[in-house]
Amino acid sequence: MTSGNLKMLSQIDYLLHHRFGLEQFRSPQREIILGVLAGKSQLAILPTGSGKSLCYQLPSLLLPHPTVVVSPLVALMKDQVDGLAKAQIRAHALVGSLSRDEQQKILQDWAGHQVPLIYLAPERLLHPEVIEGLKNQLKISLLVVDEAHCISEWGHDFRPDYRRIREFRELAGNPPILALTATASPRVRRDIGYQLGSPKFPLVYHESSIDRANISLGVQVTVSAREQKQRVLDTLLNNDRPTIIYAGTRRRTEEWAKWLTSVMPRPVAMYHAGLPSSVRRLVQEQFGQGTLNIVVATTAFGMGINRRDVGLVLHVAVPESIAAYYQEVGRAGRDGSPAQARMIVRYHDIEQREFRLNGTMPDYSAITRLVTAVANFPLQRLVRWELDEEDQLGIIVLAALHEMQMVTIEGRSGYVVSLTRQADFDPTVAESIGKRLQQQHQYRQEQFRLMKTYIFGQDCRRVQVGQYFGQCLEPASVNCCDNCGKQPALVGQNANPNWSAVAQLRQWRREKSELAHVSPYIVLSDQAVHSLAYALPQTLEDLQLCPGIGPVKRERYGRELLAILRPFASSAVMTSEPSQILQTPKTLAMQMFREGLPLGEVEKRVERSRSTVIEYLQEWIQTRDPDEWSSYVRRLLPTDTYRQIFAEFHRLGTERLRPVYEALSGTVPYDALRVARAVFQRELTFPPVS
Repeated sequence: MTSGNLKMLSQIDYLLHHRFGLEQFRSPQREIILGVLAGKSQLAILPTGSGKSLCYQLPSLLLPHPTVVVSPLVALMKDQVDGLAKAQIRAHALVGSLSRDEQQKILQDWAGHQVPLIYLAPERLLHPEVIEGLKNQLKISLLVVDEAHCISEWGHDFRPDYRRIREFRELAGNPPILALTATASPRVRRDIGYQLGSPKFPLVYHESSIDRANISLGVQVTVSAREQKQRVLDTLLNNDRPTIIYAGTRRRTEEWAKWLTSVMPRPVAMYHAGLPSSVRRLVQEQFGQGTLNIVVATTAFGMGINRRDVGLVLHVAVPESIAAYYQEVGRAGRDGSPAQARMIVRYHDIEQREFRLNGTMPDYSAITRLVTAVANFPLQRLVRWELDEEDQLGIIVLAALHEMQMVTIEGRSGYVVSLTRQADFDPTVAESIGKRLQQQHQYRQEQFRLMKTYIFGQDCRRVQVGQYFGQCLEPASVNCCDNCGKQPALVGQNANPNWSAVAQLRQWRREKSELAHVSPYIVLSDQAVHSLAYALPQTLEDLQLCPGIGPVKRERYGRELLAILRPFASSAVMTSEPSQILQTPKTLAMQMFREGLPLGEVEKRVERSRSTVIEYLQEWIQTRDPDEWSSYVRRLLPTDTYRQIFAEFHRLGTERLRPVYEALSGTVPYDALRVARAVFQRELTFPPVS
């Protein structure tokens, strides 16, 4: 090791001890910091509470020019600035709420290298004064992208403004970049790499285990709102540690906060984006200082909170994805002490979210209207356009037009956007954006299917989370999850569905749907049909244990369903409770894959089409350990074919299969390509950026 390297190590150790008051680095903090000082661009996926901020705050004190940190929340930036001030480290947060004089002072300090850290809101990235400064006196030694999953349209918290980072970086002379996030699925990682990397500036990849072994995981699904409230109350009364309760929407946040205030002996506050900023700030401060210990909130709360002793994160609304859920779960137990993550939701909430998701397709008329409005703006002239409040679709469409180089977004404040139309619009622009949003919609559906698998699954929840993120996690030694320590679910002699009962239920469902002029799925989902045919419940109490049968369906159809099922139950030998024998066509298919049955035989036994069985196979590959499925896949895909497909995926990407199909001259069927893509996405979690 050279004397220069020894000196650098000595410097970072000195700063760690004397400026940040820490005894030692956590893995892989030192490696990332040395990479920063060596001018490398890096992507680091580190769990919440693992000290991501130190990876750029410490080296910023050794770099010749300021470090710029792009962060999604103003509250988070202000907390970071305040925390650094306590360590006698100067930092500024350049946000839209500052006066013009305050913003000018920050730009002057930046230009004069008077401050090592500048926090920048994403909507300020391409502000005219910032752009002009980058062309002249503003220098950057390191560009940090905090919460980097926000740059990916496949992430759980996509922020279109983050797509400006690439252009901002180019204007700044392509400084090294450090992208940080706590949660990113393999697909999101690849998108981050594509958005922020390039052949000239490749990203060095760091990943720590996402496991938070001190957090116990658990899920309870209730039938009624009354039961849900009782279980939530019991959980809170048996817990005296700081608690965050995620309620999903603003309305539900207010309802839960009002009810809990009336029944809890401790103070309860609420937090959502619709509250005045002064109220939100007060709740944050009180919770951060420990004078308030229970907050009911939307997902807007938590990212800016640096409280390490949160003992319980409780979800009373169904998260949209495992990634979103685990991001919020990670706010518990940051001090290393045992903590709990509990989800207590109703069957009805799960059904309702799935129904909305299946029915909410991209609004092509709205997309066309927005594109037409922009197309009518004067060419090469700056326009200020005020979108409707909370018009997220408008922001997404403008971000897409910006990426397509049809417009240049000069700046944004809330829903007022300054932009310049750069070219005449092709008639297919709206259709192209619509297809892109359709892909995103299908991806959200896929993510929620995996969320349901987590909720109803019998496997260790920690292992399930690891599979989602492409990591092999082991059950915790103590207090792992509600599934660990249970006996395996019993499977009775009627574990395979009574197909005669399935046929009767489908006939009844079809007749009901025709009378109501709705889809049969609205009357009774396939999952509910198969659950009923497995369990053959004989009472309304048994009926409510079947997934897909909520209180409304039980009241409306319960007696009719029991009458249909009674003849089949009388001839069946029941060896377990209804809740212990529920399976679905998907779980049956996966069991058959494990047994090595050919796809054609699986189709016959589960009565599903080839395309549906292929979807089951893809999910099996994506959610199970490779040791479980590799031999089955090898029988489907010969090694030479596998290599050819992978070579084309490396060259053409995996978003669209048609180019790959054509590149292989149509010799490989689409079904085989879909299976190969699932394998590719599991095994190649972070391919080289092309």
